[in-house]
Amino acid sequence: MSETDEDDDLEFQQADAGLLFRAEMWATNAFLGYWQYLLAGIVVILLGFLLWGQYTASVVSSQRGASQRIEQALGDLPSLDRIGPSRVFGQPLPDDADLPKSAKMLEEIAADSAGAARIEALMKAAELYRLEGQPKDQRRALIAAEGDAKGVLAFGVQSSLANLDLEEGDGESAVERLRDLAERDDVLGEHASLDLGRVLETLDRDEEAREVYDAFETRWPESSRLDEVRERKKALAG
Repeated sequence: MSETDEDDDLEFQQADAGLLFRAEMWATNAFLGYWQYLLAGIVVILLGFLLWGQYTASVVSSQRGASQRIEQALGDLPSLDRIGPSRVFGQPLPDDADLPKSAKMLEEIAADSAGAARIEALMKAAELYRLEGQPKDQRRALIAAEGDAKGVLAFGVQSSLANLDLEEGDGESAVERLRDLAERDDVLGEHASLDLGRVLETLDRDEEAREVYDAFETRWPESSRLDEVRERKKALAG
């Protein structure tokens, strides 16, 4: 190798070392100049995690407290799925059972609660009013739950309102609610579609009911309810 080549290599290495040194100095200066901002950002992030954790714990505690109050409001009442048959067959409820009073207590709990616990209290109040034969109070409780309910709870509220509409002779409102629910592409939508077909049959709108059942077979070809759907279609055909 010539002396000239050796000089070129030496100059290249020095230039490269100088570039690395300048980059290192730039990074050091940047860190020293902005470390306060970096530290502040880290503190804000950690504080955010802490506050979110405290908020979540508060929500969980509130929901548990509301659930306990709901149980206390129901007191010694039988489970709601047993009160109805007891009334039908003339079996007496406990002497201290006062369904409207329990329903009002549940509404008061709902007024002090939020989230799922609020909706649960209102829906149970509505069911007690239904069993007591007070449809206006039942509707009031359901309407109060309607705005905040989501997911399965929203489905339950709308289904209950549809049933109430039908009982009060407002079949069109019942059909409209069930059509909205039937648009869901899950098991709840499947259930709502079948309910919609039944309601249309009740209203003597057989052609619309048949269309709903046809759509059911197309949308849910593997449903466990297909046999019932086909039986209802057969009955409509005469």
